[in-house]
Amino acid sequence: MNPTLLAFIKKEFIQALRDKRMRMIIFVIPVVQMTLFGLALPTK
Repeated sequence: MNPTLLAFIKKEFIQALRDKRMRMIIFVIPVVQMTLFGLALPTK
């Protein structure tokens, strides 16, 4: 893979994890969605 692209992805990931709101969007919201959708699905 292109080293420039890897450096860019690494930089953006570090920037995203610095912001508290972005961490919540990345980690908390998907967990809540999986929980809600898991409870909403019929388990027949």
